[in-house]
Amino acid sequence: MSYVYDEEERLLYAMGGYVTDEQAERIQKEDSHKQMVTHVMDIDSHEWFTIPSPEYPVSYNLEDPCKRKRVLFRNAFVQRYGHRAAMYDRKIYIYGGSTRPQEGKLSDLSHVECFDLETKSWSIPAIHGYLPNMTMCHASAYNGADWFIHGGFLCGIYLGQFSNSLYHFDMKTKTISMVSPVESEELMKDMYMDCHSMVHMGNCLYVFGGRLKRSFSGINKLSDRLYCFNLKSKKWSLIANQGTSPHPRRGHTATPYKQYMIVFGGCNMESLFHFNDCHFFDTSIFQWFKINILGLRARPRRSHGCVLVDDSLIIFGGTAPKFEAKSDQDLLKLSFNGSQDGALDDISDTIIIEIFPKLKQRCIHVIIDNSLNFRKHLPRHVVQTVDEFIESMGQETNYVYGPVSSK
Repeated sequence: MSYVYDEEERLLYAMGGYVTDEQAERIQKEDSHKQMVTHVMDIDSHEWFTIPSPEYPVSYNLEDPCKRKRVLFRNAFVQRYGHRAAMYDRKIYIYGGSTRPQEGKLSDLSHVECFDLETKSWSIPAIHGYLPNMTMCHASAYNGADWFIHGGFLCGIYLGQFSNSLYHFDMKTKTISMVSPVESEELMKDMYMDCHSMVHMGNCLYVFGGRLKRSFSGINKLSDRLYCFNLKSKKWSLIANQGTSPHPRRGHTATPYKQYMIVFGGCNMESLFHFNDCHFFDTSIFQWFKINILGLRARPRRSHGCVLVDDSLIIFGGTAPKFEAKSDQDLLKLSFNGSQDGALDDISDTIIIEIFPKLKQRCIHVIIDNSLNFRKHLPRHVVQTVDEFIESMGQETNYVYGPVSSK
């Protein structure tokens, strides 16, 4: 699933995503090349709605200056997962990802697709430069017109390999180029990875976690390393873990907030454990903090979405285990392909983490957590406020609260 937040209209766009075997079988019967579904959340009302899939024909441009092979139109705008998105000038750009194989083959998703927020229409823009090889589960970060893509699991003729390359996409000029780091050869040998995260803060790109290249030999080796790429010097560096750093994981999210990088969730496929923890990395002092979250606990998950809105994190979707593993047989069911055994859930809830909860919100949680008889002693308008909050907790949007740092 890829996602962006439109600050102007206060709308959250979530595009595509992984579907279960049952859903995939149904989709294939309906349309062997199902077009991608776009879900939209109104930030103020917390309501989700769906933008209809594009109908054929739709505007597109196959005149590609990079002289790659022509893109088959039937492979455009199809349902996918493991792709990434960025937004600039009222347009959402998506790249890469994977579809479920059709007759043993994957659709070619090595082109950039564009969704115009004004016209609500899809197109394939002409891109200058050389596009990366088709990848899925790569890391992505954008700031203004600058969109960076790193690593990923290679598809197509390179299926089964990992990438450690860094690309820059100028969304203003629609030009893609490979970034050539200097004095970083040794460090980059350990940076073949996928399912990791990347944020763009100041003059640096921060890359955390992910699945490492050698994991494909049969042992799932995950990373807890934090790398920094300086955009001015074009050098990679490894940041030492100080403070309470996250455990090795993949499928987590990393979100920039002021001088912090916020890491939430993910899973460790070595221990088959899913996380619902939250860590802050302070880029001003290069130190990790584990955050003590108050209120409701979010369900552990991986491959979810997370966006920053004002001083809140909105977390949605993802995959979670149906039960806690208590035996070797349970562990086997919770393996990466465990969804076929019914051990994993594709979840659709929405969680809001208030980074700076207001005093009223903290008081409401004290009332709820201690089962206080608030209807007898509080004014009517306060009782109504608490009742409305309790009612919202029973819906699909839940609130949890956490401070900026833990003690």
